[in-house]
Amino acid sequence: MRKIGERSALSGSAGPSSETANSRGGINRRRVLKLGGGLAVASVAAPLLTRSPDAGAATTLTSAKVVMTLAPNQTSVTFPSGAADQVNFTTNAAAGGTLTVLQPSGSPTDGQSLECLIKSSNPQTYSWASVFRGSLYGNLPPTTSGQFDYFLFNWRTSASCWDMLTNVQGIT
Repeated sequence: MRKIGERSALSGSAGPSSETANSRGGINRRRVLKLGGGLAVASVAAPLLTRSPDAGAATTLTSAKVVMTLAPNQTSVTFPSGAADQVNFTTNAAAGGTLTVLQPSGSPTDGQSLECLIKSSNPQTYSWASVFRGSLYGNLPPTTSGQFDYFLFNWRTSASCWDMLTNVQGIT
């Protein structure tokens, strides 16, 4: 998680930004970064600024969420563990085949989360890197749903693995 004012390791050109008022009397800011090197577009939702009625003009800052979209139509994917809070990936449209989920890049910290959204047009077989682990009550799924699959992983330093906390498959 980045600290307030800390620059991201991402590089690219800044796109348009927008501001909208929200129902809590604050301002929502959004900026789009266009990236190269196999990365499509990362949307950076800037922190939400709100005014507290109890503190008069005091301003509170809530967390920002960085969403990264990887280049689509690959047969394998490497999620960048430190570059984004959520990573989106679209599998190739070919029927069948295997989608290999490789070990994420970066140096995760203990307790760090990795949220992934995988969209597939057709069911494919998952091949998970050994660093991903399910549990007694929630195994890593063997196939994509052919729709949207959401995953939430948490890095556990003591075991050097990404523990799957939850997954929801088949969202339309």
